Amino acid sequence: MRQTTVETLKTYMSGVAGTESFLARDAGTQTVSDNTYTQATFGTENFDTGNNFASNTFTAPSSGKYFFFANVSINGTDFSPGNHFVSQFYLNNSALDYFRTVYQDNQSQTVMLEQHLTALLDLSANDTIKVYAKANIENNTARFQDRAFGGFKIAWVIYLIK
Repeated sequence: MRQTTVETLKTYMSGVAGTESFLARDAGTQTVSDNTYTQATFGTENFDTGNNFASNTFTAPSSGKYFFFANVSINGTDFSPGNHFVSQFYLNNSALDYFRTVYQDNQSQTVMLEQHLTALLDLSANDTIKVYAKANIENNTARFQDRAFGGFKIAWVIYLIK
């Protein structure tokens, strides 16, 4: 007679997909000061599962890996050679320079540009994420338009064999 040992596989899950997610947007115009990083505003929440998005800021309810995306349409008048637009994420009110987009133009013209950002971040509970942008256009009028900001916690699974 042959004997067989059977092991039990148990699955433990944390950060279930969809439990911490949000999407906010704004199609209105936000006039901003020249060459000054300004927090982008998002007046409409499409969804906010977990109620972690408020005052244009996402606050992580728990530690883990999060994926974020944003876009900011920036336009400026009388753009001159060497002027530029920058969009980036801020973590706990500090710029994440390695997650930013930069556009520099060498023509004299009026410019409208949509900048897209993505980031995969390892956050601790109560860390905050914001979107900032600036337009350096030599004291001319700069505006943010058609903005969106969203994110979600990435689900992960640990398998333990007992």
